[in-house]
Amino acid sequence: MATRKSAARLLIGTWRSDRKRTISQWVWPKRLAGRRRKEFEAIFGKMQVRYTKSRHYSKFDGRTWSSPYRVLWSREGPIFPQLVLLFKGKDGETAQHIFFDSPNSFYIQGGKCAEFFKRVRSNTSLERTRER
Repeated sequence: MATRKSAARLLIGTWRSDRKRTISQWVWPKRLAGRRRKEFEAIFGKMQVRYTKSRHYSKFDGRTWSSPYRVLWSREGPIFPQLVLLFKGKDGETAQHIFFDSPNSFYIQGGKCAEFFKRVRSNTSLERTRER
């Protein structure tokens, strides 16, 4: 029988915003101008995040930042694991609720909308070449 990874272990690794999936499920205001929508859609797919056991690293539009975090709550559940993380930053603490919908995909809910992230696979053949 295969063992399931805990939600906290599933999170470890590198993730990229999934532009196509986020936009397809976004709830748009009825009166949003087409140009404004395109500008807003351009935001997605650019963010990359990496989690270690205790630290979060983010990259977006050439900027990078990191902060320590800890798991406040997790639900391993038979189907969809979830986590609530607490981040410590310059401006205090913030919490984030993460929902896994597969071992390689999670989303962060924000009101009626959610941003989806997909796991970035490492290129092990490229890594072996670099080691030589």
